[in-house]
Amino acid sequence: MRHVMQRPNWFFYVPFWLLIVVMFLGLMIIQVSQYNEYRAQLNALIADYEYQRREAERLYYQMAFYGSDAYIEQQARERLHFIRPDEIIFRVNR
Repeated sequence: MRHVMQRPNWFFYVPFWLLIVVMFLGLMIIQVSQYNEYRAQLNALIADYEYQRREAERLYYQMAFYGSDAYIEQQARERLHFIRPDEIIFRVNR
């Protein structure tokens, strides 16, 4: 009597591989959604960085302007009504 090995039943392997494929696809979907979430956070951080960089640049130029002699003279003339010694003031009465 010969012992013949039976080939495995394919109906056993199909659900096993389907389960593996479904688990793999589920993990892929989770990974893609996390990637998209992290990408959105990165884009928000980049936009915030660009805004902060432009604001710092604007403040730097504003600070440089406020320290200039032209600004100081302008403010002295407007707020304190200073004049230079070689200037003549004309006032018009109404």
